[in-house]
Amino acid sequence: MFFESNTNVVDQVLIIESPTFDRTSTRGRCFTFWYYLKNFNGSFTFELLDTKLLSLTVVWQLIVDEPISSGQWEFASFGFYSENEYSVVNSLIFANELGSVALDDFSFKESHLCSVYPAAAQTSYQPNIPTPTKPMLTTKAPSSLDCDFENSALNGGFCAWQVVKTLPIEWTRNKGHSLSFGTGPQVDHT
Repeated sequence: MFFESNTNVVDQVLIIESPTFDRTSTRGRCFTFWYYLKNFNGSFTFELLDTKLLSLTVVWQLIVDEPISSGQWEFASFGFYSENEYSVVNSLIFANELGSVALDDFSFKESHLCSVYPAAAQTSYQPNIPTPTKPMLTTKAPSSLDCDFENSALNGGFCAWQVVKTLPIEWTRNKGHSLSFGTGPQVDHT
């Protein structure tokens, strides 16, 4: 999934939201993904939306003050726990006018061992994982929510994830380099 900012508009916001999950097990869940940033500065955030309480909690955030010019695929991860139904919301805010972002290989795994990665990512999130007195009934994340954005015919290749329209800008799926010279990844990270 790829976005290229090439307008004179700063503070562009892109949002993508997962479908709703049942609550996690007491072990929690680990979310891993790959990202690519080039000439990007701004904030790159994942939040947990508790659909019962209608509250958002930042679980992973990368603040980029100086534009990243390297344009490399990077691995990222974070863990979380939710006792209610939830969805995962990703938002990117471009503080500059030009830049590109790509996301790939979203994966959920049931696990209590999940680090916040990379080290530059921030979180103040501390899950309050209970010690159960009886087994909690949970549903594992459906495999359709793991998404490599390549072959899925569902939702235009975005799998079960929904692009939230905030401005007349949006994510695109692309194979190979972008249409603008020197932006975007040349290849998928895998």
